[in-house]
Amino acid sequence: MMACMYGMVGYYANSSGVTDTVWEHAYVTDGVARLGSSPFFGTYWTSLHTWSSIPWYCYLLPNTVGDTLAFSVRLKNPTTGSGSVSAWDVGLFMVGDQNTAGVSLIGNTLNQHYTYLRVGSEDVVNQASLVRTFDNWTVVKLQAVKIPGSTLHTLSVSLDGTIIQSINYDPVADGIGQISRFEISFKGSGSVDWFRVSGSGSGTGLLRNEFDDMSFWSGLEWY
Repeated sequence: MMACMYGMVGYYANSSGVTDTVWEHAYVTDGVARLGSSPFFGTYWTSLHTWSSIPWYCYLLPNTVGDTLAFSVRLKNPTTGSGSVSAWDVGLFMVGDQNTAGVSLIGNTLNQHYTYLRVGSEDVVNQASLVRTFDNWTVVKLQAVKIPGSTLHTLSVSLDGTIIQSINYDPVADGIGQISRFEISFKGSGSVDWFRVSGSGSGTGLLRNEFDDMSFWSGLEWY
């Protein structure tokens, strides 16, 4: 029987696609995850990913499809100070074995054309509703849920409990499928206080990381 291991990993990336990997114990301080020491000059991005030792076998949430999940993250990405890089992008992604559901939020109207809410082939792009700044702690939630009485599902993004954009999609043609990983991304050095995954219909907690455990295989907790 193959052994499964799980954890979190951080990445720096530059505009040329070069990346640098950082393990969780190196970027968590006082319960906050932040990649604040970029090896790149100028423009760069940071991201946090869940991982498993055998992605096609060791699923984070066995027998659970992304089309029934809510992915909530308490984060900030200040527009001033150390690690601030315009246009202060924030992204959340639920990566499945069929499709990826994701949202791209941008911090100024000049770059509004980079905004999107997407799952499979369904998306909305260039949305004023997705132009947001995150100077203060904000809970961003990406949620996929079945529409009552319909075969369709809805993918939505909300800020502090208020939905700002949504799209409907067919879970057969564009469904997320079995979850492979969750991702949080920033342009510059954003911060994450916690993330939580729950059932979108039931609200039942399934997975979380409070970033309080700094051991090597740290952080992830299953309810």
